[in-house]
Amino acid sequence: MDFIIYWLMAFLPIILLKIAIIRYKNISKAKDSMLFTEAIGLPLTFMQPVIFFMAIFTLDYTGVLITAWWGAGFLFVAFIVLKNKYKNSVTNWGNSGIYISWLCKVHYIMYVFLAFIWDMPKLIFVLSAWIASDQIEKTFASVDADRTRRTFHDYWVIRLMYPVFLFIPFFYDLHYIFKVYGTVLFIIWLAGILYVIQKKEFMNLPEDPSLLRNMIYFRQQGRNKED
Repeated sequence: MDFIIYWLMAFLPIILLKIAIIRYKNISKAKDSMLFTEAIGLPLTFMQPVIFFMAIFTLDYTGVLITAWWGAGFLFVAFIVLKNKYKNSVTNWGNSGIYISWLCKVHYIMYVFLAFIWDMPKLIFVLSAWIASDQIEKTFASVDADRTRRTFHDYWVIRLMYPVFLFIPFFYDLHYIFKVYGTVLFIIWLAGILYVIQKKEFMNLPEDPSLLRNMIYFRQQGRNKED
């Protein structure tokens, strides 16, 4: 987990630099970048399929169950997205977007619950740090309240714990640099939300149906861009 935290920490100045460039160029709203978003959490994302297959090979059925969705499920969804991008078409999620969204929510709760039981506070911290990093980029660069806005649509109040868990290093007396990092993320995250509110864009819906995070808003999107 230390490596992943340092990876996320390294991305913060990159995110801030991107925001500074956008402001310098006077771009009102930057286009969402799936590559940039996923790069932030790359180590954590790709560890899930690795752990999933390791669990299969070692007959660790509990491990298989825990990582089934964010392991094998991630690969399945990624395959669909990449295949449709290759065909230059928009993924038609239909009602499956709702199921995918709630599978992620349930698995998040399971991960946090098990992390508390197994005394793995850094995992909880990493999940929130990843979310916060992504949210900061979305608010300042794309003027998109993202997850905070979605709370008012799907009533997933568990999202209120995302910023709270940034203070996990204080609860478990982790290294002081993690405490500083979590506090800085929280402050910038809050500033980003206030920025979107000040721009009167808080409840505005996203425009890009190709991003997985937006699937609940584009359930009926056709397969072709012309649709």
